[in-house]
Amino acid sequence: GMLYPEQRIFIFPIPVPIKAKWFVMIYAGIELFYAMSGTNSNVAHLAHLGGMVFGFILIKYWQRHPASAARVDDVMNLFGNIGKKHFTNSNTRPPHQGTSSSTHHTNVDWDYNAKQKQEQKEVDAILDKIRRNGYDSLTKEEKQRLFEQGKK
Repeated sequence: GMLYPEQRIFIFPIPVPIKAKWFVMIYAGIELFYAMSGTNSNVAHLAHLGGMVFGFILIKYWQRHPASAARVDDVMNLFGNIGKKHFTNSNTRPPHQGTSSSTHHTNVDWDYNAKQKQEQKEVDAILDKIRRNGYDSLTKEEKQRLFEQGKK
């Protein structure tokens, strides 16, 4: 609701689209009503409201300090690489995974993401070269690589 407030969404069973900002406000109102009504519904309504408040504060902070949002990505990548090292060790399988195909899918995802990241680094280096020295400074291979990546 904060990042894309004007985005229209469909909520079942409401037959018309509603803007995300209105949906969040209505949902917060419903949660507040149920939290205050004291019904024993076994739902942590205050936890939902707390999550909304925390998310609101976090997004506001990231909007004022964009570098800290980038650091969150760096930390997540760090954990992703640790997990990759653990799960791709050829001598051992992760505990409790056995021979399930989920390990294979996880490894394929990590390999795909690593390949995409490497390709992006190559394209970024080519674009930096263009910025510094112009398009004519590129080799034939670099021009071909840029063209191939542009088609994706």
